[in-house]
Amino acid sequence: MIRTIMVHCAGTGTDESVFLQAIGIARACEAHLECIHVRPGTGQLVNLAARNAMGVGVEPNIGEILDALKEGATERADKARALFDKISKAQGLPLVEAPQGAGLSARFVEKTGEEVDVLIDVSRGYDLAFVAGGGSEDGLRSGDRARLLVESGRPLIITPSAPGRSALDVVAIAWKPTPESSRAIASAMPLLDKAKKVVILTASEGSYDADEDEGTALTSYLAWHGINAEIRKVLPAGRSASEAVLDAVRDARADLLVMGAYGRGRLSEIVFGG
Repeated sequence: MIRTIMVHCAGTGTDESVFLQAIGIARACEAHLECIHVRPGTGQLVNLAARNAMGVGVEPNIGEILDALKEGATERADKARALFDKISKAQGLPLVEAPQGAGLSARFVEKTGEEVDVLIDVSRGYDLAFVAGGGSEDGLRSGDRARLLVESGRPLIITPSAPGRSALDVVAIAWKPTPESSRAIASAMPLLDKAKKVVILTASEGSYDADEDEGTALTSYLAWHGINAEIRKVLPAGRSASEAVLDAVRDARADLLVMGAYGRGRLSEIVFGG
């Protein structure tokens, strides 16, 4: 059951895509959305000003650099809040300050501190978290997204930088018999239950060779939960297994890809941006 969703609002151009896709999931699950913006504290700004000053050829004015960073932080915070207000109104989201039970609702929360550390700590209090994909100019750096997933212990949805569909018509599972995959599927069960179609993708990679019946046990498990799924064995055909799986996701017109975080595996690097 998904009742609370954290949405990272960085104050960048990708916030709209992240928020809209999170709203789609929240509507399906009758969940509460909390849009979290993290403003850097004085300590973070001073450290950043000092690092920026080191790259200046002439003697820097730390005060001017710090003022510019403060101004930029305020602009991002104002942009995040304005977008939240605009989309909440357009989508008819009820705004609440305290738990109201099941049902779609939203709230904007501003925190202060080191962004990824704050998000890791805060996200532990939610069923699901949303962040933008792409580079650091879009929100979190790839390494920080990986930290958020691993250290929070919560499922994470990474959205594409460009606006996408917020439906759950087709969900793809990149399946490999590992603890990471099993945990990902357990976390995604409420979303799999909402999907109109579930596709299990298996592929050989490196020394690992996917058996013909690789996904049979998984289809049986899902069937016990009332979820019918089909298995597609992906053949690399001159591509890497990771590229072949992502091509299969596109071919299936999947709205969501469920996968475990496999350390430095190529598919994880593509998804996290490594």
